[in-house]
Amino acid sequence: MGAPDRRPAVDKARERNPDGGTDGLGSATALPQSPAQPPRDSLSRPARVDSVADPNKVLRRVLTLAAVSTIMPGLGHLLVGRERSGRMIFKAYLCLLALGGLLLVVALLSKRLLLELAVLPSALRLLEYGAVVVAIAWCLVIISGAFLGGPRRLDRVRRRIAGVVVLTLCAVVAVPLVFTARYAQAQRGLITSVFTETAGPRKLPDRLNILLLGGDAGADRIGVRTDSVNLASVDTKTGRTVMFSLPRNLQNVPFPEDSALAKRFPDGFDCGNECLLNAIYMYAVNHKDLFPGVHNPGAEAVKQAVSATLGVRVDYYVLVNLDGFKEIIDALGGVTIRVDKKVPIGGIAPDGTRVPVTRYIEPGLRELNGYEALWYSRSRSDSDDYARMARQRCVMGAILHQADPWSVLRNYQKLARSAKSLVSTDIPRRLLPDLVDVALQAKDATITNLQFVPPLIKTVDPDFDLIRHKVAGAIEASEHAPTTTPTPSISTPGDSAGSGAGSGTQSTARSVTAATPGASTDRPVDLGSVCRYS
Repeated sequence: MGAPDRRPAVDKARERNPDGGTDGLGSATALPQSPAQPPRDSLSRPARVDSVADPNKVLRRVLTLAAVSTIMPGLGHLLVGRERSGRMIFKAYLCLLALGGLLLVVALLSKRLLLELAVLPSALRLLEYGAVVVAIAWCLVIISGAFLGGPRRLDRVRRRIAGVVVLTLCAVVAVPLVFTARYAQAQRGLITSVFTETAGPRKLPDRLNILLLGGDAGADRIGVRTDSVNLASVDTKTGRTVMFSLPRNLQNVPFPEDSALAKRFPDGFDCGNECLLNAIYMYAVNHKDLFPGVHNPGAEAVKQAVSATLGVRVDYYVLVNLDGFKEIIDALGGVTIRVDKKVPIGGIAPDGTRVPVTRYIEPGLRELNGYEALWYSRSRSDSDDYARMARQRCVMGAILHQADPWSVLRNYQKLARSAKSLVSTDIPRRLLPDLVDVALQAKDATITNLQFVPPLIKTVDPDFDLIRHKVAGAIEASEHAPTTTPTPSISTPGDSAGSGAGSGTQSTARSVTAATPGASTDRPVDLGSVCRYS
């Protein structure tokens, strides 16, 4: 006797009636049916598209999925049922959106914190690489969203239309991110190439003294002469600043007692008529053995000379090549300065040779481009060194107060490239976040200037004790000055424009206001009143 048939009744029925008709008893055999599937809408259907589907509908589907993936990454995947990938992409997008919102809040509430991050190479590297990664990932999401619509079923013309639209959407999201990466790269390159990473103090002193030098290196000059010498003494707590200007033709400049130069020149830099303040830089460059282990002997020597002359510590220096000055001005969008007397463009070239005067910068409120600002700062015709010093000081103030943020942003890569080749300094990189805080305070604080020119001092045989006394008094006055300083009216025995060293002329005594850029005074004056920008 055989084993009993244990197969399910359904299988037995199918064996008896494979066509699903009536069985031997004449009754219909009902086969189990799978539950009915709800219909899906046009966007939630799988990516496979029937070959007879309307190509226009397929194109609309492709473009719609690409568009929603652009506006809200991950949404296109969710619409076609790719829930796992869609949710992952959407969560990443929300995190990116939250990070962008946080940066926006920081920018609105604390510009200082944002600027401090902008001088940290690690933060800039993260921004640079992060922007590139986000741009690539976002474009891949847009392209994959378009493919979920089934573009393979499109004819060549519609496929090209879809391709152009998808590439345009990718460009819309990628271009701003690529520019962000390039700006971050330019800023990081500027920070790492200009600012050193050396040992030293990790916090700023209460008073920071920075030496600002303008060098004349160029294709038509051999070596560097520092024709512009200014010391900015900044109270790091309040931002109040006093600028001290020294003439390039100052003689017998002293050095600190413990320096190698003081041993060689115990009576000051007195090796002849060529031993002026602006020649110290090249002397040190040609005698590097006096400065073992120093990266820039020229700048170090000038720092020592200015420190001994003014009687204050010089913390750091910034050297700007004046020949490339016009590039920086152009990148900033130009400067606006009220010109008191016409300044010739030409006459005497920077190397001292005679050249034709091509035109004049006329008196009045003038918008100067880089070329004009350079000649305004350096023109030697019809003026002396002291008038040039005053004009250079006014251009420096204009750059500080008039830098247009949009022009800086628009030309930043050019500006960064120029700065890397035109600016050198020994300011350590780790102090930059603190310097940002000081710079923001100094921008809105009172800036006074004391210019050591005749008749206040003699350039041939200067009274260095008088200079140091004036410096100490100016610093003390700045520390106790009110928030705003009234524009003073000062009587002086003469105008420096006609009383330069060796000129052999005397100016008639007259009253001058602080708004006369070439005027010599025996006390510091408000830089904003000396240099008028409106």
